[in-house]
Amino acid sequence: MRRRLATGLAGVLLVVGGGLAVTTASASGGVGAVPAPGSDAAGTPAPPRPVAVVRPPAPGPVVLVSGRDDHGELASAVVAVHPEAGSATVTGDVPDGTLARVVAIQGTWLQVRTLEGPPVQGWVDDFYLRREIHLVGAPPGCRSALDGHSLPAGQQAVVLDVKARQVRVQVVGGETTGWAPRAAVHELAPTEGCGSSTASATHTGGHHH
Repeated sequence: MRRRLATGLAGVLLVVGGGLAVTTASASGGVGAVPAPGSDAAGTPAPPRPVAVVRPPAPGPVVLVSGRDDHGELASAVVAVHPEAGSATVTGDVPDGTLARVVAIQGTWLQVRTLEGPPVQGWVDDFYLRREIHLVGAPPGCRSALDGHSLPAGQQAVVLDVKARQVRVQVVGGETTGWAPRAAVHELAPTEGCGSSTASATHTGGHHH
């Protein structure tokens, strides 16, 4: 099972007015939350309160929109966006492999704004979003470049910013940051025979992680 991205981004952090720390669990009356007023003598809980909206500090994390399933297979070429968290209404879609910035978080839903392609903003369930990507260069070695320095094929990183055909990334497990080609961004690590990757090409010439 895929980890819940929203929990990792918002479960620990939301600070609202007066320095009060709020987690998604406490905001929704989940595990560890203070019992809601109005519970009866038997301890039956009151209806859960609405989940708080988290707005990460600007500029907000960058995520990759993914139409892939748990097995890494492409299930949909586009991912639907919604007008509000949990809504069944669809207001648009984003191509698989697009990079977007997180604007707000509510439970397991994230409001994102695309950083490439046609401008789209809306809410997406975090099942369709990836925080970590893989940097994969051209075959046969598939090594990628970071500010002119060579990285191992499939190096994990997080994207910090996007400018034209370049992405600013931070290597996972370290503090190294730099600019890499947008085309090196893949959702999946290199497969055997690196170059016939199962990662899908995006409209910008890049790939999923």
